[in-house]
Amino acid sequence: DRPKRALLLRAWRHDLENSEGLQVEELLRAHVQILGQSPTICAAWAEALAASAAPPPSAATSWAQLAEAATMALDADKQQLLHARRRRWLRWLPWVPSAEDEAKQALRSLEDLARLACAFAVAAPKEVALSLAPEFALAASALSAELPPDVHGLECWRRIAWACSSIGFRSPVFGYPPISAAAPASHSAWQALQRRVADADSCTDPRFEVLARTPFPLLRCRDWLSSEDAALLLEAADELSLWEPSMLAAPSSSAAAPVPRTSESAVLAESRGLPIEVSKVVSAIRGRAASEFDLPTSHVEPLQLVRYSSGEFYAPHVDWGKAEDDTLWLAGQRVATALVYLE
Repeated sequence: DRPKRALLLRAWRHDLENSEGLQVEELLRAHVQILGQSPTICAAWAEALAASAAPPPSAATSWAQLAEAATMALDADKQQLLHARRRRWLRWLPWVPSAEDEAKQALRSLEDLARLACAFAVAAPKEVALSLAPEFALAASALSAELPPDVHGLECWRRIAWACSSIGFRSPVFGYPPISAAAPASHSAWQALQRRVADADSCTDPRFEVLARTPFPLLRCRDWLSSEDAALLLEAADELSLWEPSMLAAPSSSAAAPVPRTSESAVLAESRGLPIEVSKVVSAIRGRAASEFDLPTSHVEPLQLVRYSSGEFYAPHVDWGKAEDDTLWLAGQRVATALVYLE
């Protein structure tokens, strides 16, 4: 039952967080059968394992064992779904779940599936995650079909689609993410930029200079960021060793294609262990950027520093994501770009 499972899960999480290497493998080996009975517990284990520091090759073995449990759990969920469909004609009996209860259970199962898929996508060895991706897609399709029109599982669906795509499994179940930007965000950004243009033309706001008006307003704002804050961000990227080769949202599948980007980037996200003073500056910058476009801060991506050494470049490109961009499943389409030059 749920209380006992919750207690057992807390005990397992404690053991997992305080275990290393072979201990984790032994824990998983001992509990594979139990984990395979519950997608909820299996998802929690996957999240805990993704956050643990189990070193390879031990981690690879642990993920393989967890994949075995996940397969069993998904199969158990499938059987439960079939039983629910068979007994629907008996709903007049008091012990048969109502349609509303079944919809709630399907949504919970979809949420568990999203957690499980994302954990495997983020931390599991690719071959292990890839072996489960078809199961994730089929389970998502089956569970979504059980949801009535007034119950929305779109967020879970997007997370599972992202997980499968990032693993390398593009299923016709999901297709490609929508590339159109959300209308409310697009409208807010457009109206905000038009106001900035009008203010610049009338000298109401002398901060801005209009560089272009069509097809999209391009404005320059001098001294948008203080030199002290700029130095703090650069210092944090250096001290935390955050610089990595810049990534492409949708890399070319052709090995013969020319390299379009040779710069280095540093993502200033909270998960990167930023010092408190740096986090405060990052938060303030994100808030200011959001206000420039009249959008909530939640719409602003993590800050990304980019640097170019002599001879490095980024070929002509657009900042909006194409259909092959997996991140569109989670973040949606970009509506505007804010570039801040650090000197």
